[in-house]
Amino acid sequence: MQGSSAKFPIDVTTNGIFIPVEVMDSAEELHFALDFRVSASHLDTQVAKRLALKPFGEGTVQGAGAGRVRVQRVRNVGLKVRDRGASH
Repeated sequence: MQGSSAKFPIDVTTNGIFIPVEVMDSAEELHFALDFRVSASHLDTQVAKRLALKPFGEGTVQGAGAGRVRVQRVRNVGLKVRDRGASH
């Protein structure tokens, strides 16, 4: 069985590896952390409001930091890797 591959731009920093993405075809470039250990993506509440994403429920999540964090959930959010015209 042969796998598939893709090339996309990344930003490597001391805080991690980030991928430039567009959310819901917005013109704004956002930087999402590349993390294979998570089952969901998280977005700052103010950014979600700016992109007019409508929450449908609430919950909590816990990452590597201390304590749990309250979150709002949204459905059917499309993410697209931003093409900067260069391959890394």
